Amino acid sequence: MRQPPTSSWCLACVILGCVTWLPATTHAQIQTLAGSGNFVADADCGSTKVCYSDCQGATGCTYEAACAKVGTNAECAITVKADGITGDAWLALGFSSDDKMGDDSVTGCKRIGGSYSVFNAFNNGKSPRELATDGSTLTSGTSKDSVVRCVFSREMAAGLSGERYDLSQSYHWMVARGSLGGSQNPTQPPATTQAPTAGGSVRADIDCGTTKFCFRDCTASGCKFQVACRVLSPQAQAQCTLSMQVGQGNVWVGWALSADQAMGNDTVIGCKSVNGAISAFNSENSSPPRLGSTEYSLESGITLDSSAFNNGVLQCTLTRPLTSAQGSRQYDLSQPWYWFIGTGALDAAANTIQYHRQDKYISPRLFDLTASP
Repeated sequence: MRQPPTSSWCLACVILGCVTWLPATTHAQIQTLAGSGNFVADADCGSTKVCYSDCQGATGCTYEAACAKVGTNAECAITVKADGITGDAWLALGFSSDDKMGDDSVTGCKRIGGSYSVFNAFNNGKSPRELATDGSTLTSGTSKDSVVRCVFSREMAAGLSGERYDLSQSYHWMVARGSLGGSQNPTQPPATTQAPTAGGSVRADIDCGTTKFCFRDCTASGCKFQVACRVLSPQAQAQCTLSMQVGQGNVWVGWALSADQAMGNDTVIGCKSVNGAISAFNSENSSPPRLGSTEYSLESGITLDSSAFNNGVLQCTLTRPLTSAQGSRQYDLSQPWYWFIGTGALDAAANTIQYHRQDKYISPRLFDLTASP
């Protein structure tokens, strides 16, 4: 049996065990985009599925992992744009306690002569060692144009050897693909989101100050809150990860843009967790004396790329246009703004955010995403 070759892995910090699992939905057929050959993102990501991808709205995706809990199993779909890979190939999803390859639990698929099969493996350093496939079954394997997808089911519980990890715990995710009988290193994705650390603190983003603009309150043991934004070029978008200690229950975390350091006349985007389901929102902060925040329909171009709620930390990654289209109520990110981050309770019945508690923080300086971080 051929084994997947040693390869660099695409890294992500998406939490599998921190989300309240919802019933799985079916996996739609692969939809590719004319011209780029990229594929359309799974519409259930952020609602019934936990996902990691490089999906960028209208430009689509080149890789995506989407998982949902089905009974005692996790059903996962790995979809990759496999340019340059012909013939026998593999694609895999790894689970790691850190953001480096080594000591990782891996499940994936092989495509040999047009037929698909599932495999389990464990990474000893950068060398994968194949394991028995007990606890894992192939659901389907398909391809369209240069895009390959495999769907598999694996037990949530750990294997007897401990080399198949317990998926009720939190892990970094790793996505990779390559040729069987050869080696091809997947492209490192342009960003790595950071998972909450144990104990309810936020892990400091290592890209802050280099490729990302950040507003945060961090110590050596972690952060209380963090906003980390990067500009996606040439899409002219901003992708921002909001992370904050919010406690438990139905809560929200929001990121506001303001012309001054006082609340009022601000635009806000964020995410809210209602009975375990996380979704994006946008709102406006009104000026005194009627201080408050009013939600309105989510604007076109604002997407929730990933989300997690673990150990009292709510984290979400959102993408929005860098500039404001005509009629948009969101401020233009090509202009400098003060940043706010805050959290508060939700009216679960109405699914609307309520006024924030004292947990709000205001940046001491203006942020200009057209400058250098």
